Amino acid sequence: MEWHLSKCELLNLHLNRAPFGGTLQGVAAASSAYLGKSPAPLHHADAPLLAALPQAPRPFRPGRHSPPSPPPASPVPSMSPTHRRPVPLSKAYRLLNHGPTVLVSAAHNGQRNIMAAAWAMPLDFEPPKVAVVLDKATWTRQLLESAGTFVLQVPCAAQADLVQTVGNTTGADTEKFAAYGLQTFKGEHTEAPLLEGCVAWLECRLLPEPHNQQTYDLFLGEVVAAYADARVFSDGRWHFEGHDELRTLHHVAGGHFLTIGQPIDGRQL
Repeated sequence: MEWHLSKCELLNLHLNRAPFGGTLQGVAAASSAYLGKSPAPLHHADAPLLAALPQAPRPFRPGRHSPPSPPPASPVPSMSPTHRRPVPLSKAYRLLNHGPTVLVSAAHNGQRNIMAAAWAMPLDFEPPKVAVVLDKATWTRQLLESAGTFVLQVPCAAQADLVQTVGNTTGADTEKFAAYGLQTFKGEHTEAPLLEGCVAWLECRLLPEPHNQQTYDLFLGEVVAAYADARVFSDGRWHFEGHDELRTLHHVAGGHFLTIGQPIDGRQL
């Protein structure tokens, strides 16, 4: 890279893209998440922490060796099978078409994990396919590659703390389901656990693409089954009116999320 970029460009790239553990990238996101302030007013005592994290973000991440936090309280109404409905595969792409943050789960050989992913999207209609970016350091990725299957679930506003927590905790150190009291149910086609309380789930079969996986951390999957909470998704469309706690999450940076807003229909000019 030194042949193609100036020192100033390399520094800017480092400041904005360096990994700081979990889903955090860049000094601004790390400073906000770990120190509760922007980089500008940092003290000399703060700087060594942020300087050390990119060298080995997992072992140095603050809180990594702390005992697990108690399970976050969830105001979401109990997700019983009464609300869960299968989604026709031809409509499965609509569960992700609006760009929500997702939770990725995988299981293999008696081990399981779940993580947050901000970069996921539908890729095809029939058969439906999805794409998701998974960092090489994640435990979920290793399980997914071994199992050949995974699940994408769409969390909701009431789960914001949970999404932030599992996104910044490594499954290599913590059995997240036990540590945070996560309730799950079994799917029809995968070993991966499906998390209760979400508003959509997509069971996926991995479509191996070694070059994309190694070069771009990009994983492709074919959706083999899909489900949604009928209170907010039915007849192939989302409808969140009257269920603000079930609105989908959209990650911005540093643990800051937006929720899906009000619907608006465009007209042909």
